[in-house]
Amino acid sequence: MKKFSCVFLALIGFGLTSMVFAEETKATAEESVLVLKYQNNKEYITLQNSVARAPDVVEFFSFYCPHCYDFETKYKIPGKIQDNLPDNKKMTKYHVDFMGGLSSELSEAWAVAVVLGVDDKVGPKIFDGIHQKRNLKSTNDIVKIFEEVGISKADFESAKQSTSVQIWKEKQAKAIEQFEVNSVPTFYVNGKYLVNSGGLNMSKPFDEQFSDIVNFLLVKDNNK
Repeated sequence: MKKFSCVFLALIGFGLTSMVFAEETKATAEESVLVLKYQNNKEYITLQNSVARAPDVVEFFSFYCPHCYDFETKYKIPGKIQDNLPDNKKMTKYHVDFMGGLSSELSEAWAVAVVLGVDDKVGPKIFDGIHQKRNLKSTNDIVKIFEEVGISKADFESAKQSTSVQIWKEKQAKAIEQFEVNSVPTFYVNGKYLVNSGGLNMSKPFDEQFSDIVNFLLVKDNNK
């Protein structure tokens, strides 16, 4: 009986060792596939000059940009990226101020929205006011949107003068300069990679590809 038990346990041990080996082999194979999944200068572009201490993932956008509007409302790419990020990673969204009109005021308003924690409510309303209702024409119209989400004009004006908003505005402006942003929407990962939307496979869901490439690039750096 003891001999049978020893043989049986040995077989179990061999089986577990084989399973561990198989899992390790599988993981190695998956890593190899991951390396080949997306290519530099196709689905993403490695920056010649990386940006130190950049956010894990950063999107540059403008409320005036029709493509940014589509990315946000039609394809829902920013939301998909955010939802699929690893728990220890974060996406930051910066508004550019080079598209004329109220760009500077909207960049400031975005900083206020982020600091007050209402960016998820304010953003869609500003996009809608510009691209659908077409009734966002002045700074007063911006204030009205904040009032619609529960931020009074007095609180909005106070927030604009706060240290937190001033710091956010400085980080936003500095990031635009460091990444040399001249078009939107653009997505960068780890301050080193630009997601190349022109290199994506148009036969596959756009949002899923974007999210997948972002996570691929995050893992790519972690594996180094």
